[in-house]
Amino acid sequence: MIRILVLLCLTLSSAHAALSPTDVTSVIERARKINLDLREKDTQKGSEGKDYWNLPSYLGTHYLSQYQLLLAWLGQSSTRLNTLELRSRLAAEQLSDGSWYAIADTNLHSGDLNATILNYLALKAQGAPLESALMSKARAYILAKGGMEKASIFTKIVAALFGNFPWNEIPTIPYLVFMDGSPYNMSDFGQWIAPHLMPIAYLRSMELSKDLGPNYTADELFTHPAKIAAFRANGRSQPKERHFPHLLSGDSMLINKILRIQQPAGSMGGYTIATLLSIAALDDFQTYMPNASEVLSGKTKRAISAGFTYTEEMYLNSGEGRYKGVTDDGRYWDTALMGISLSENDAASADLRSAGEYLVSRQSNNGGFAFGLDFEYSPDTDDTAEIIIFLNRLNKSGGGFEKPILSAAKWLKSMQNSDGGWGAFSRNNTGNGLLRSFAKDFTDSADLFDESSPDVTGHILEALSGLGMTSQNSKTIQRAMQYLHATQDPQLGAWFGRWGINYIYGTCAATVGLIRAGESPGTPALNKAITWLRSRQNSDGGFGETTASYDDKKLAGVGLSTPSQTAWALITLTEAGLASTDTAEKAASYLVTQFNAGKKWSDPSTVGTGHPSIVYMNYPSYPYVFPLIALSRYQRALNQNGNHQAD
Repeated sequence: MIRILVLLCLTLSSAHAALSPTDVTSVIERARKINLDLREKDTQKGSEGKDYWNLPSYLGTHYLSQYQLLLAWLGQSSTRLNTLELRSRLAAEQLSDGSWYAIADTNLHSGDLNATILNYLALKAQGAPLESALMSKARAYILAKGGMEKASIFTKIVAALFGNFPWNEIPTIPYLVFMDGSPYNMSDFGQWIAPHLMPIAYLRSMELSKDLGPNYTADELFTHPAKIAAFRANGRSQPKERHFPHLLSGDSMLINKILRIQQPAGSMGGYTIATLLSIAALDDFQTYMPNASEVLSGKTKRAISAGFTYTEEMYLNSGEGRYKGVTDDGRYWDTALMGISLSENDAASADLRSAGEYLVSRQSNNGGFAFGLDFEYSPDTDDTAEIIIFLNRLNKSGGGFEKPILSAAKWLKSMQNSDGGWGAFSRNNTGNGLLRSFAKDFTDSADLFDESSPDVTGHILEALSGLGMTSQNSKTIQRAMQYLHATQDPQLGAWFGRWGINYIYGTCAATVGLIRAGESPGTPALNKAITWLRSRQNSDGGFGETTASYDDKKLAGVGLSTPSQTAWALITLTEAGLASTDTAEKAASYLVTQFNAGKKWSDPSTVGTGHPSIVYMNYPSYPYVFPLIALSRYQRALNQNGNHQAD
């Protein structure tokens, strides 16, 4: 009898406590208020007084280290960059093995070689004692990972500017690739490549380097010191003999192209790194062509000034992202996602209509929508899809958005790739053997092409199906569904995530898109995907996935729980008609518990992807947005059917 009572007590103590509907409602109401309070009022012409959201994404503190170094290289000072604050942050963020994360992944116990090299060099430039624990541990980590020799090509380019790496080991980039009509046309690469590669091509051609003294050397970071010693002995760390470029030279052509891609807010193509590298190229050209200011009507000086203003605004005046490496502006993306989260419960709100009008005022002439400021020249399909979803809800609650919705949908359909999927910025941007061979040395620093991805395709299916397009009446939808079926991992049943981490993101986007387009959750493909997703639930009820899953498929869907990744899973379960299952209830309970513990949601690990296996991004808006969407849909589904199903 006693044995039975003990077993009964153990069973009761381990049983999952039922989630109170009142608790869910309370969290939804408080989360909505938080999101509404994060609104800002626009001041720009054409949308004055309209509501928008801007919670800038960031890529890591090492971008501030890089900025400090490039300021010194340019001979510039900043009244806004506080090097003591940067040093304090770096000291606090260093991991026990001496490394630094590029961006936090609490599933990993070690950091990133390139981030660690850049942070080390910035600290050394500040005068940090080399024998200190901070520097000694970082140096030991760098050497254990193969030293400067194993750094990415981009880190080596930064090192070469200071004479810390031989330029002749950096690939030459022929100016031919930037000429219209060239077989190596830059438009054949991903949208993000040209703004960065143009200034790199100039810097490499000129083999620019400066000797700023011992605080800016990196000899001790080489595993074979003789290599750097020989490099210096041969004088290769000194600039090559310079010439004055004439107006019809390739140098002048390239500089003019760099100037032409500067956007209204001051960035080169929308990116801080491209902007800083372009400033270095413009500054050099201006120095070695004495009449450049007159010839170019003063454009170089104005471009440099505007570029610095943009960069400092991103790095040093970006709210939660301050000193964390905000490299671009994503306010249109944030506004769409915030709008969707709030419209789950009140699409007729005047505040949301104001946000919808704000977005419409920024619609591109071709009908697409961009990520944020300075990306208007290059709208992307993912943003356009989410904005359609938001505007469509507003339209159903009061009208007035039909024309921009139809224009956006028309553009989306025109961007569908030959394989049936969608990339982000371009159509059929898959490269070829010639381009891949030419650019192979840069694959450790960026994803070079903009191929179709399951996550973007899933989002677009969700958007277009909301306009009445389904597998029954649309060839566009049929082709997209065929693409998703063809790209489902045959072993896992999951989908890869290009812009979010990783298989959880891709699987959830693809599954929701297919269901919205008319596919039953009971089909073999979706049943396999949902079964895989449910198998990845953690013991705390949440879902999580490490960045390492991009390099090791065994880690697909494996990682410490995060609110955003849990929300993606809960949204998917709800869409699949599984809101009443234990799996969904445990996920919802995790979200409620996490919110109550922190008075809001926050992700302990990054869940966004810039370039798989290379660059990851923290999106502060995600934990505000996706858990609210998930709980709102979960609550609505329970109210509609109400019957609990045991797993």
